[in-house]
Amino acid sequence: SQPTPPPPDTTDFVGYLRVFAFTGGGAEPIEGARVIVTQPTGDTPTIFANLTTDRDGFTPVIALPSVDPALTLRPGVAQPYVTYAVRVTADGFQPVEHRNIPVYGDNYVTQPVAMTPILPGKDADNTQEFTSGGPTNL
Repeated sequence: SQPTPPPPDTTDFVGYLRVFAFTGGGAEPIEGARVIVTQPTGDTPTIFANLTTDRDGFTPVIALPSVDPALTLRPGVAQPYVTYAVRVTADGFQPVEHRNIPVYGDNYVTQPVAMTPILPGKDADNTQEFTSGGPTNL
């Protein structure tokens, strides 16, 4: 199958994303979590970043292709943003994947990722999956 073409005007505009990984209760940041940022394109996702979190649980800010921020002001534009997926893995924690994270042109977003410790005898390959969504009816 052919890759899905990018949304219009994604070459000239950039949005910014960073990921914050922390323990499920929010008590501690997770240092050294592996973060992969992708965008679905046909059968194989395009990888935009492969990073690790710092001692405060944050990745560096990632610049990602987006769309003209003026699209958010136009009635009838169903999706004035570009969506990305984030997969986070860390030793001793269940993998987490967040899908459809909206990234708007000229804006910053921090994606919080709560991670659950793997309990003894439990399957470490069981990924927790979440689907985000931007606003509707803009």
